[in-house]
Amino acid sequence: MKKSLLILSFFVLSACAPIIKPTTPTVSNFDECIAAGNPAMESYPRQCRHEDQTFTEVIEIPGDEKPCTKEYMPVCGEVQVQCIKAPCPPLKTTYPNRCMAENAGAQDIQEGSCQEEGPDLKGTCESAEGTWLPDSSECENLSKESCENIGGTYNECASACRNDPEAEICTLQCILVCQF
Repeated sequence: MKKSLLILSFFVLSACAPIIKPTTPTVSNFDECIAAGNPAMESYPRQCRHEDQTFTEVIEIPGDEKPCTKEYMPVCGEVQVQCIKAPCPPLKTTYPNRCMAENAGAQDIQEGSCQEEGPDLKGTCESAEGTWLPDSSECENLSKESCENIGGTYNECASACRNDPEAEICTLQCILVCQF
């Protein structure tokens, strides 16, 4: 009888014991969703589903640049020009919007396009050891970086006859040109 009483008291005590439910982890972002054992969906950016919620992976953009819209609200900013022989004054450059100006490292950003007074392109070209062509507003023999720093459009393989429409014979050679 003692055995029966002992077995009976065991079952009674077991029935009174609190039921412990496994706790589900709190999930509030993509990383926690993955850590909770949920699979990542094959998408870009990746997604993870936990119960009735979907979390999207946050993808960091490398560098200091922030994503910009393509809206056109021009601003004028100054960019420091790197010259080889002498220090150059900052160059005023028009950017499509404030975000793009900030990503380019422009300083003293003001609303609206830059004034038409323009920089001293000849002086800037020559101080960067380029050859200024006043008739076509071009600077020959500049590096791509120097050209872009002074607001020009770089052409690594311009024709030697590009400024002479009546040339009958032209040599096949590439001229480094910064056009304005």
